[in-house]
Amino acid sequence: MNQVFQKLVNFSVAQVAAFGLILGLGYYFFLYNDGSALEAQIANLQGEISREEEKKKETDATLQEEARIKDAVGSLSQQYQEISRRLPNSLSSIELNRHIDSFARNSGVSIKARQPMPNVAMEIVEEVPVKITLEGNYGELAEFVYQVALSERVTAMQSFTINNIERSARLRLEGTVIGYQLAPEKPAVVDPNAPAGGTQ
Repeated sequence: MNQVFQKLVNFSVAQVAAFGLILGLGYYFFLYNDGSALEAQIANLQGEISREEEKKKETDATLQEEARIKDAVGSLSQQYQEISRRLPNSLSSIELNRHIDSFARNSGVSIKARQPMPNVAMEIVEEVPVKITLEGNYGELAEFVYQVALSERVTAMQSFTINNIERSARLRLEGTVIGYQLAPEKPAVVDPNAPAGGTQ
């Protein structure tokens, strides 16, 4: 160690300054870190954090949508069960006439005429209409319409009119009571281009 110091002592000031300058430049070019590498790493990390936050937002939005869809499916399932309970698979005019008799009995109206009409097929349900003529006071006729609307099975009054009866305090209601049943399932359409089933 003393020999190193002795050699350094023998150097001139210019030699020591040149040697120091060379060491300083070497350190600056090979070892000095001005922080740009760290700044690049920080920028990369911030970019990754931003991407992860975007993914988290998308995931949260997806989870919220999933929860909303589950709620909607649950609600639709309950509604379908309620409709299935109130909507029979088949409803004949005779059965609908029994319901009409019950509505008339409970409301106090008298049935003067009834006429079954042809069923009307729709996409999901099928209408079973019966044209009726009733007589009663206003309260009784209103009660009949109310009974139809509140029926356990899905029924409705359609296009009815109420008129005065000459020389009477009673009224005449003419209209159509409609019962509903599930429409029959449509047969599956067979693709004529599909390969025939079975083994040969």
